[in-house]
Amino acid sequence: MTKKIMYALLIIIAFFLLAPVRVGADPSTSFTYVLTQRGFTRSQNAYLPGIALTGLGLNGPQDMFIDRNDNIFIADTGNRRIVVYDSRSGEINWVLEHPSFNSPRGVFVTERGYIYVADAAAMAVFRFSPAGELLETFGRPTEPAFGTTSFNPSKVVVNNRGNMFIVSEGVASGVIQLSNNGNFLGFFTTNRTRLSFLEMIQNLIYTRTQLERVADRVPPTIANIFIDRRGIIYTATGGTFEDAIQKHNAAGVNMIEAFSPGGSVVAVWVDEQGIMYGISVDGIINVYSPDGGLLFLMPAIGRPYGAGLGDDRAGLFHTVSAIATDSRGYIWVLDSHKGFLQSLGPTSYALNTYFALTLFNEGEYEQSRRVWTEVLRLNQMSSLAHSGMGNAYIFDFEYEQALHHFRVAGNRYMYSQAFWEIRNIWLQQYLGTFAAAIAAVFIAVSLFVRFDKRKRVKRAKAFIGKQIKRVPLLYGVLYSFHVARHPVDGYYQIKMQKAGSFAGATILYALLFAAFLYYQAGKGFIFQYQTLAEMDLVSLIFGFFVLLFMFIFGNYLASSILDGDGKMKEIYVVLAYASMPLILALVGVTLITHVFTLNEIVFIWFFLGLGISWTVVNVLLGLTEIHSYFFRETLKSVFATFILMLVSGLILMIFSVMWTQVTQFLLNIGGEIWRNVTRSF
Repeated sequence: MTKKIMYALLIIIAFFLLAPVRVGADPSTSFTYVLTQRGFTRSQNAYLPGIALTGLGLNGPQDMFIDRNDNIFIADTGNRRIVVYDSRSGEINWVLEHPSFNSPRGVFVTERGYIYVADAAAMAVFRFSPAGELLETFGRPTEPAFGTTSFNPSKVVVNNRGNMFIVSEGVASGVIQLSNNGNFLGFFTTNRTRLSFLEMIQNLIYTRTQLERVADRVPPTIANIFIDRRGIIYTATGGTFEDAIQKHNAAGVNMIEAFSPGGSVVAVWVDEQGIMYGISVDGIINVYSPDGGLLFLMPAIGRPYGAGLGDDRAGLFHTVSAIATDSRGYIWVLDSHKGFLQSLGPTSYALNTYFALTLFNEGEYEQSRRVWTEVLRLNQMSSLAHSGMGNAYIFDFEYEQALHHFRVAGNRYMYSQAFWEIRNIWLQQYLGTFAAAIAAVFIAVSLFVRFDKRKRVKRAKAFIGKQIKRVPLLYGVLYSFHVARHPVDGYYQIKMQKAGSFAGATILYALLFAAFLYYQAGKGFIFQYQTLAEMDLVSLIFGFFVLLFMFIFGNYLASSILDGDGKMKEIYVVLAYASMPLILALVGVTLITHVFTLNEIVFIWFFLGLGISWTVVNVLLGLTEIHSYFFRETLKSVFATFILMLVSGLILMIFSVMWTQVTQFLLNIGGEIWRNVTRSF
């Protein structure tokens, strides 16, 4: 009897050791962030941890694939096998093993059930029947075009024609494309080489021979690959923020801009709705819309403890190798370090978001608005939901409502499109009347001036000019318009006839600073990327006036070295009277940003550039006049001024650091003395 009990206990223990273990998750381990106008904001949970399968006996798994029947094919690399787990029944269906397996790192299953296994160490891709019978082995291509490229397949996908797209370890040339019989078809796509600032400088100054001697500049290698039901190829690239996930057309060109705020992306999956899922090596999940917009950011990083064992709570990961979704919308994540599978179940928040996107893409705009309204009920500040509402309104020609939602979402591009439509409607209604009114006024003024035999206009202008001259301060400010139009004559009169004034120059500086602040904080929503609350006004004020007076003082020192005649007061006045074009440009550009759209941004840059250029030319002409320089000497003086400004800035920075340290030292000494004195009583 005792032996029977022992046998029963052993059977029960073996069952629990060998059977897959399902571990319930604590919902508190799941966090979801969405991108709003103010950056990433915590929102309703899009997914909650489901079960963690810790008893599959996996050893360093590197890839998985979920078929239409929700069978999960896992590349169990350390055990040299493919494990097929049925997520519906919760059991292991079967295990695919073969003597040729060495280090299976990638697995893919076609619509007809054929299994492709990428084995890096075996330098081959294996093709199995649905029953697990080895049909073909594809080794290294022998075509001359393949050259000396290494062939260590780590990931593989197959299109409906049987052509294979293979990611090979260490290959920067792109994705290797083989035909269904193993012939090399070329490289499908490759990443762009991103040059650092130093490498850009090297390109400018190095000769071709010198460039050949520097280290090779290779693009980042592709980490993972996916193909959807329509045959569209997606790739994931680690170690890059931009283009972390790419969606390629038939020519291999990326069609989206999907960035990764969560780190190096190692895997990508796309569901039936076109929703893209990317995950970083440490477990940060990024969910994207079909056009590459970031929907959700879900950090699920296990906090390390002890000897780097990591946090064992369900829903958190240590070293992620793959991500996939099943037919129910559940996300499955494969942790290669811990050797377990974790599921994440979608909430109504996520499901409504995906449903609204689907309705919009199908042209059901009114229905999509209803679903987006439900999403906003859960998260009022969701930029995605507000953009979805705005898109639905704009396609229903309700532009005013669209403006509101795009503004809340911070979607300046679509706000610009809606505003352009509103402005176009307004112009169609009132442009004729507006143009006729302007023409009538112009004709009336022209006729009056032409037939004004008593010269009333001319006398009025002369009278106003005399009245202005009687107010020296006002005349000193308005004289800047004369300098802007006739800089050489104006600066000559400032130097020889004292036409300008110190007080007038001071007012012009005040006007320039006011125009600068207005430009910084007063632009229209389309062009205003910072609110007044986000601006550091102290730094703006301090930086503006410090740079201004550093230039004045630096130019005075440079002119003293280079035998210039100008005094510091004259430099002060010249710079002020040269600034009127910039003042007008800043104010004018700020005003037109309220009526212009992104389509007219070239005009904004033109007007701003014109004002800056006009002011710079006036400054150079003014310095030439007051210092009695030739123009070449003026350029030398300005260059020396910038050098002196740089040196002065470094000295101020060093002095600031030293002053902080001395102050901290004195405070510490004082505190120590105070503590010693108080203890003695």
